[in-house]
Amino acid sequence: MSGLELIAAVLGVIAVWLTVKQNAWCWPIGLVMVLIYGWLFYEVKLYSGMLLQLAYALLQLYGWWQWQRPDHTEDARQVSRLHGPALFAGLAVGVLL
Repeated sequence: MSGLELIAAVLGVIAVWLTVKQNAWCWPIGLVMVLIYGWLFYEVKLYSGMLLQLAYALLQLYGWWQWQRPDHTEDARQVSRLHGPALFAGLAVGVLL
């Protein structure tokens, strides 16, 4: 694993953690991560992977833009925790798959 790949992986973990915490910094950090992965895929001539990262970069930009629109907060979904039987059912499905 190259140093750049390690940086991208760490940025990915940070971006997911920030997303869970509902912090807007998840978008720019995620964008940097997918751009690094896109560059890495380009260097090893995995062009379809590079194009997929480009699609992810566009989605990161769209998500960031949506997050910054305070006039549409009523359309947003409320974030909640999963408890009880639904939590165990989800874990069981994950283990079985």
